[in-house]
Amino acid sequence: MPDVGDRQLDRTERLAGRLGVAGDPFRHGDGWSNNVWLYDEVVIRIALRPGPGTLRVESLIASRLPAAVGYPTVIDSGVIDGHDWMAQQRLPGDNLAALWDSLDQDQRSFAVTDLVTRLDAVTRADLSGLSLPGTPLYAFDPGRLRRQLAVVELIIGRRATERARQIAQTGLDATALIGQGLVHTDAVLDNVMWTGSAAIPIDFEFGCAGPVDLDADCVGREVGTRADRQAITALAAALGPTLTRPAALDRLRGYSVLRHLWAVGKWVDNDPSLTDADTWEPVRSLIADTERRGWVDQLLRAVR
Repeated sequence: MPDVGDRQLDRTERLAGRLGVAGDPFRHGDGWSNNVWLYDEVVIRIALRPGPGTLRVESLIASRLPAAVGYPTVIDSGVIDGHDWMAQQRLPGDNLAALWDSLDQDQRSFAVTDLVTRLDAVTRADLSGLSLPGTPLYAFDPGRLRRQLAVVELIIGRRATERARQIAQTGLDATALIGQGLVHTDAVLDNVMWTGSAAIPIDFEFGCAGPVDLDADCVGREVGTRADRQAITALAAALGPTLTRPAALDRLRGYSVLRHLWAVGKWVDNDPSLTDADTWEPVRSLIADTERRGWVDQLLRAVR
């Protein structure tokens, strides 16, 4: 991960002074794209790398999000020393992934339901006149999909790869039956703030126009991997309208395969030798998708 030392802290302190933010920050929740610095009432995020980046995309999206999403107020954004930055109101609470185990089952079920409701509100954003890049997390481009499948075949073999291709292609074909809107594309629980009474999606860096049911994939995978039957049942109820749309299951299974193909590619980037690749989590999840053991089928079993 890129350096997060004195230069980043210096940038943060200069921005805090410019914004009139008092007190000392403490770093929290650093990712591969940004440093995140928390103050009492403000969050300052600074891109790790110089040049136009995902925070610029998020600042554009933030101005279009409906109030029902609950997205924190953007105080200001810009560029410092060539790095994009954004300052926002700090929400109470912490990310839902960090708090999940401390919540009781009713709280988890409510959080899942509330998150689905807010992500549905995201799709109603007005994108007129706004040009956004596509998401890197799902290969809607046929050429990129072929390249990802070629990499995966080295790990799981031709037969399983062909099943993955068929599921992905069937899902992609079915997107013609669904409307388009703004989607988050990375609504994992780490990118959701739990305030105690609301599950608010944040970090829209990879937001784009896409099929309006796409974000069901992230939420479904996150809840499915936690094997909480009550939360899965709550998710099924919240996704009721989504599941009844034409070819919904084909799309959702396709999205899951596409996301796991992307994840396998990231793991390959980190270990090109493919050492023990058959044990990698995204590889095992992809195999589960091809054998009807993925999150979609977990969801269906939970409600039968």
